[in-house]
Formats: sequence, structure tokens, C-alpha cells
Amino acid sequence: MRFVLGHPHEDVFVQAALGDEMGREGRRLRAHLADCHACRARLQGVRQLRSHFLNTAVEAPREESLVRILQRRAAGERLLLADGDVTAPAPRDSRRSVTAMLMVTASIALAAIAA
Repeated sequence: MRFVLGHPHEDVFVQAALGDEMGREGRRLRAHLADCHACRARLQGVRQLRSHFLNTAVEAPREESLVRILQRRAAGERLLLADGDVTAPAPRDSRRSVTAMLMVTASIALAAIAA
């Protein structure tokens, strides 16, 4: 398990919050959490953020928007903006993006709590 200043790295908290199989690293994290209130609070915060994002309702697109998007995608566009003249790199792995988003959000929340 990677430690930063004596505590698990942020990636470890995100893995635990996502429910990833952690094996030996998970056992080390649980042992650390038994003695570290700050890390228990950090893990709880990351879990709450995950729950919040999972329970956030997303508005479904209008049917005409979906048809327009599918037509533009079929024409080869990868990033669809209002003007339609920008092309994006290939899409990223969504789980990796969620992990990064959780890490950034958890860091901001922890900074706010510590202040």
C-alpha cells in the first residue's frame, strides 16, 4: 500500500469506496483505519461522495437531440459542441474518469473540512 506522510494514498481510499477487490492492500488499510480517525473520516467522505454521484438524477435527452447526436456521431464527429467544429481525443475509460473525479472531489471536501 502506498503511503503519503504515514497515511494511505488517495487512490487507496477511492478503490475501497468503489468496492474494488484489494486483497492484502485492503487488509493493511483496515489495520490502519483501526488506529487512524482522520483516515476513517476520509474514507467515509469518499463513500458519501460516491453515493451522492450514484444517486444524482440525470435528465434524459430529448428525442430530437438524441437523433441529431447519433447522426453527427455516424458522420465521424467525436466531440459534439454547439458549433460542431471541434474534435476531441478518443473517449477515456469511464471508470478511470469516475475515479479521478472522486479523487478530486474528495480532496476538495477534505480541504474544506480541515479548514
